[in-house]
Amino acid sequence: MIEHSFTRRRLLAGLAAGAAVTLSARYAKAGPVDDVLATPSVDLHSHAGGRLVSGKSVYDVANRMVQGGFGIVTIAAIADSAVIGNQGGAIKAVRAPAPGELFASVGRQLDTIGEMVAQQGFVRILKSNDVATAYAARKAGLILAVEGADFLEGKIERVKWAYDRGVRHLQLVHYRVNELGDIQTEDPVHKGLTALGAEVVAECNRLGIIVDVAHATAEMTAVVARIAKALLVMSHGGITSEAPRARSRMMSLEHAKAIVGTGGIIGMWPAGQLFRNVDVWAGYIAKMTSVIGVDHVAIGTDMEGGIDEVFADFATYPKVIESLLSKGLSAADVAKIVGGNHARVFNSVAAAAG
Repeated sequence: MIEHSFTRRRLLAGLAAGAAVTLSARYAKAGPVDDVLATPSVDLHSHAGGRLVSGKSVYDVANRMVQGGFGIVTIAAIADSAVIGNQGGAIKAVRAPAPGELFASVGRQLDTIGEMVAQQGFVRILKSNDVATAYAARKAGLILAVEGADFLEGKIERVKWAYDRGVRHLQLVHYRVNELGDIQTEDPVHKGLTALGAEVVAECNRLGIIVDVAHATAEMTAVVARIAKALLVMSHGGITSEAPRARSRMMSLEHAKAIVGTGGIIGMWPAGQLFRNVDVWAGYIAKMTSVIGVDHVAIGTDMEGGIDEVFADFATYPKVIESLLSKGLSAADVAKIVGGNHARVFNSVAAAAG
């Protein structure tokens, strides 16, 4: 999203090692938590490590993941980061990009993530069997994503460029109204998905890149769901039973059902402005399993994305599992939520490519 204070994360960094020891001792016995930990977990959307735009990683993400038994993180470069900012209390584009600026920015961010992979010992997840490789080696896995397809700058061939760089999740829009479609936080301009947006969806399907409709309007999402030949992801957000207020990032049930109708998944957002703590968030996740079905619920933290997450440190992951189990969910259902559902989508998208 945008640069922000990392004071809270630094505090967590100081506590993480001790917390991990406590958690491993607590869950040393076999039980439902261990049953869930046997399934590689996936965070659908994260900026964990922080400050990708400035080229700095502020802590060892992979080590925290290993401490907490967390499997795979999807780290997203932010395509429009150079031109967005806080204006009147809302994040939006504050200026137009220069030609080539956003493409260059994404390239630099992907380089920074590549350095994280090398320095922290991540296993890159490029194809389905990479998950098993990472899990068997007890190493953290990393899926590469881009948040917003603004870097394409109208050039469809750059989707292949992103694939060749290792990108496997592409979020079509973010906080700038780009050339692909409309966003939730601004008035509609394109009346949904543009012709270029449709081409990008088709190219992602051809290559085996997961299409992410986070930040897209309900109208845009409905069109993407209708034309996509592969399952969709909405990587991070929330669902409300009431009509979302204007320019809200929340989705109506009808909006969510467009994604579910493709067989896709929705990442539940642990936003501090929505939930007091992990336990309340877990209760919301449990409720969503009855609203959209357990096969379509996942986790997307947006960690380090500026939302003051109630789940902000992978080293505390067993507490998330414990909270989910306490809501009456079975270990099998929790395993689907934290990783199994994403594995189904990832494998399906890869199999449909070609």
